[in-house]
Amino acid sequence: MVEDAGLAPPGGLPAARRAALERLEANNSAWRLVLRGGSPNAAPEASTGPDNLSSMGDVLYRECLRFPARARKNLAELTELTLPKGGGVLEFAVLLPGDSLKILPTWASAKTGQWGGLALADSIRVGRWLLDQSSRHFLLHARYGRFNVTRARLSYFSCFVASNGYRHDQVLLDASIVLELYGLRRAQRLDYLALEPERVSRPCIHRNDGELIHHGASCQALLEDPDRHFQLGELRYVSFSQLERFKRSRRHDVDDYDLGMMRALETNNRAALLWHRGRYELSLAVRRARRGIRRLARRLFGKQLAELYHRRHNRRSH
Repeated sequence: MVEDAGLAPPGGLPAARRAALERLEANNSAWRLVLRGGSPNAAPEASTGPDNLSSMGDVLYRECLRFPARARKNLAELTELTLPKGGGVLEFAVLLPGDSLKILPTWASAKTGQWGGLALADSIRVGRWLLDQSSRHFLLHARYGRFNVTRARLSYFSCFVASNGYRHDQVLLDASIVLELYGLRRAQRLDYLALEPERVSRPCIHRNDGELIHHGASCQALLEDPDRHFQLGELRYVSFSQLERFKRSRRHDVDDYDLGMMRALETNNRAALLWHRGRYELSLAVRRARRGIRRLARRLFGKQLAELYHRRHNRRSH
């Protein structure tokens, strides 16, 4: 089966993927991930070298996935696993090895179109990106690394987490930082949710409890449900689909721009993406100009005139 990038086909495959990932992550697991790359025009069964997976071991899950250049780039950066150039398909399977697996080459030595096996640690690391639904969406669609400032911001947030004594499984990054990770637009601040109270505050970091209602779930539920978050390094993020639900519920002006960008990313519509990003950038420039006018009014005419301007502007906005 060849699946379109990011679209879960019918037949319960998300549940089957989750079950396969659980086998890989089990303590002292004997299950392994094997994979091969190839051309999108190649038949799923065509390969050089051993192909009969049932002779290699017990196959729990097998899939052939369309794998565009963006996904190959993301996979290399996230897992250090490099696919053959020009290959538009990735086929992978989770199996319990038999004796014949000893003759199967490792992924590093496998040729194009040939099955290659991964060690347990690599099977788990790569398997999470291929089998977890929210992580898989990021792998297939994100323009990871588009903004140079992102890594520094996440390092800054990690220091904030340590300062508050949070465990990483108690904290969830929310809202616009997810869009920045996907390469859609820069975040204006770092919004987050947490199970424990905040003890130390930091500039540009905002606890988003006041808007948790738009998620339709508690922070605990978001952290426990793998379909509602994904993990990158030690940090956890609200999933793309959960962020869509959040923005449809809140429906601020910025949410309409963001939803347009999110739809354009999933449909690979570059013109629509540029259009909605342009609308967002224009609205951001207008907001900054208004803040500048208020600051100038305070400086030149005093606090009362600035407050009068603010009240009149608010009446026009509603």
